[in-house]
Amino acid sequence: STFVNALLREDLAKVGTTETTATINYFSYGNPDPNLPVRCHWRGGKVTNERRAFLDGLQGNDLETLRRADGIDHLEYFLPNPLLKQITLVDTPGTGTVVDEHQDRTAEFMQLNRQLRNRHDEDTRRLDNTADAVIYLVGQVAKVTDQAFLREFTHTTGGRSSALNAIGVLSKIELQPEVLARRHELSAKIAAQLKDSLNTVIPVAAGSRRALDGLLENDRAGLTQMMSTLRRIPPDRLEMLLDAQEFFRDFDFPDCPVSTVERRELLGDMKWGVFTTLARVAADPGLDLDGVVMRLEEISGFGPLWEVLNKHFIERGHILRCYRIADDAQEVLNEIRYTHLPEHRKGIRQEKDRLDRFLRFIRQSGEDSVTAEELEDFVRTHLDVNRQTKELETL
Repeated sequence: STFVNALLREDLAKVGTTETTATINYFSYGNPDPNLPVRCHWRGGKVTNERRAFLDGLQGNDLETLRRADGIDHLEYFLPNPLLKQITLVDTPGTGTVVDEHQDRTAEFMQLNRQLRNRHDEDTRRLDNTADAVIYLVGQVAKVTDQAFLREFTHTTGGRSSALNAIGVLSKIELQPEVLARRHELSAKIAAQLKDSLNTVIPVAAGSRRALDGLLENDRAGLTQMMSTLRRIPPDRLEMLLDAQEFFRDFDFPDCPVSTVERRELLGDMKWGVFTTLARVAADPGLDLDGVVMRLEEISGFGPLWEVLNKHFIERGHILRCYRIADDAQEVLNEIRYTHLPEHRKGIRQEKDRLDRFLRFIRQSGEDSVTAEELEDFVRTHLDVNRQTKELETL
């Protein structure tokens, strides 16, 4: 959800401190009613326009929330984003990662949990197969290795991905300093290993991008305040404070002129990994305001991401659509060639054997020859193997 919000520069997809029950979300071009910002497509075909409180009601994994989510096919958001004039963005929960098990392990809960997970798995794979282009998002790679990415990618795509219309995104890079430091090396290595399945792999820090967007509002007031506040703290003390959230939020130190109240206010509701990434850049005395913005935008990775999206997806949208349609047509032809034609040939062989048996029986009957010839013509007419053979050739 953070990635989608950063991509669209809008806080539309629900993000919360507790896990949100996953839904499949469509983002389309339009001018939404601010009082009814989301359209709910229910299973069974009913469509309703819903308030923000409805989305809040999908927060968490309690039994009642799962019951509500079980009735939803997908949610649709509208916004006047120029990007969405050319594409419809579909955000799926992915495969095998829909909802976590709740402590209240009632039979109904477990059934709904499994039901939602399986349905979203199926829907994700179906959308992967029908989309003109796909972005595969893999979060926080364990222990700075590409093997974790490769395993997750293989599980998610099931070998269906093509480099023509798919890119990989290594996300949440700011949450591990080691990953952040090696992001370009790691992404290049993964891209080389998956060159037949992905056009490229791009490291992004979506949380940092959205946090930066917020700090840049009101003439960059938030970022200016962050810079001035952090630069009042001696560098060695600041580095120690950024080592642990508890140090930063709760402990006063004689050599730190910034109080815990000011620090907590500065942190706000940012994720700790996002905050420390922004803070280390904002505190660098060698960077002015523009330099901090440029550095954080470079870390976020959305500049290169937009270049790839524009060059390979948006500008080539008509080609990708034609490719997908041709691919669908090829599937139909393959089904005819490898399923229907063999079945048809088998049926013709059976009919020919049947005709031969009937004719042998008629010829061996020794009865009235005129009647036998008439019966033979009748059987040949109604078991016209030659006609069926011609139809097979046409097919």
